[in-house]
Amino acid sequence: MFRKIMMTAACGLLGTTAAHADYRFEVGAGYGTGEIETGIGDADQENFNLFGTAYLDKVDDDKGPLGEAAFLDMASFFTLAYNNTDVDDNLIGGESDQYFGGGRFVTGGGHWIIQAAVSHLDPDNGSEADSYSVGGGKYLTDNTTLVVSYTRTDVDRGGDSDGVTAIIEHLFPLAGDSAIKVEGSYGYIDPDGGDDVDSYGLEGIWYLNRNIGIGASYTLIDANNERDDIGVFGQWFITDEIAITAGYAYSDFDDSDLESDAYTIEGIFRF
Repeated sequence: MFRKIMMTAACGLLGTTAAHADYRFEVGAGYGTGEIETGIGDADQENFNLFGTAYLDKVDDDKGPLGEAAFLDMASFFTLAYNNTDVDDNLIGGESDQYFGGGRFVTGGGHWIIQAAVSHLDPDNGSEADSYSVGGGKYLTDNTTLVVSYTRTDVDRGGDSDGVTAIIEHLFPLAGDSAIKVEGSYGYIDPDGGDDVDSYGLEGIWYLNRNIGIGASYTLIDANNERDDIGVFGQWFITDEIAITAGYAYSDFDDSDLESDAYTIEGIFRF
């Protein structure tokens, strides 16, 4: 309901804007709250995150929707992020911190993509884990990318894994400043001593104009306990530099009574 009210207000107040503001940095913070249902009890969860991105060159935001400025400008960047999750329950509860660093470089000639990332997960209850990822791909067209990446995850108490992910993205320009962005993904994980896991994802965003986008996503994780992830979200650039996003996510495990949902809100500032 909050997203629907927000988007309705945005449509009424904002059309397209004539002024554009290129940017070099982007920072943001977000908060989420939700519930986990285990079949033997419920648990509340909270999430807080911070992130910052620096671009090698100024990003030209005059090529389409503001939410896709870096994608359309073929921008190279480096990102740092921090995430804190707190589950309030004696059975599955605990707090965890995750630290992330990564970047993407796009070559000037053939628009080849080179990217890498590293993350560290530090839970109060459980094993610490480190993940390392490298990938490569290409801008197939000005509006289309294909990237394949390899990820290695090392868990302190066992359960290491290797994975491969392929992601294709395409933006369809529509009349005026509107557009539709579609992303499809496939992932494969080979855990040590466990069964392989396949994942299939699809996401779509409809940009009503430069400032406003609404979208939905679906991911199927095919494992011993199959999982469905569904999300809906909206983004509103109040100005060319300031945006807010809001979303809802739901996860359901087919072979157990485990379910979870979460509501999120995030603020973004560009300069």
